[in-house]
Amino acid sequence: MPPAPPSRLEHTVLEDAHAIFMGCLFIFVGLVMLQSAGLTTGGVAGLALLAHLLTGVAPALAFFVINLPFYAVSYLTMGREFTAKSVLVNLVLLGAGYLGPLIIHHLEIDPVFAAIGGGTMLGMGVLALARHQASVGGFTAVALFAQKRWNVPAGYVQAVSDIVILGAAAFFMPLPAFALSVVSATAISAVLFFNHKAGRYTGY
Repeated sequence: MPPAPPSRLEHTVLEDAHAIFMGCLFIFVGLVMLQSAGLTTGGVAGLALLAHLLTGVAPALAFFVINLPFYAVSYLTMGREFTAKSVLVNLVLLGAGYLGPLIIHHLEIDPVFAAIGGGTMLGMGVLALARHQASVGGFTAVALFAQKRWNVPAGYVQAVSDIVILGAAAFFMPLPAFALSVVSATAISAVLFFNHKAGRYTGY
């Protein structure tokens, strides 16, 4: 007889809270790494970093404002709980963005390492949130919905949005920085593609 499938266990509030903290920490560190190297990436994070490069606006503030329209989309497609957690994530990241300069001073980092490491950190943050029914909003919410509804891998949807955003960034960035920004976006998509597949994780 084949073994019985594992029972479906819901996450506790404490587990969700820890995952949101961990995801926000990964995302914050990834953004700091990319910002310090003068790079951008895909998704809303990429738009926020690009806005910072062009206007000087704080990435955390740009990140929050750009996400506002996506909350309505998230509510209609993913539900109230998912949207509430995602709003909480963005409020935490907004606060972390302004507290960051008090914690990290004059960070100097190799751009290649920033692209690979920062992108991977962002991807791991997105993954931690996704496994607890939350996101950073924006195209991530769209990608998770596409996977949930049509079984389209979230990494594919994320990659398409990244191509569009990085295509716009190409007009404003030096070629070496643009190339490394593509690397960072690839690192994010790779984390989602290899680690967030339907049926693999049953904790929610």
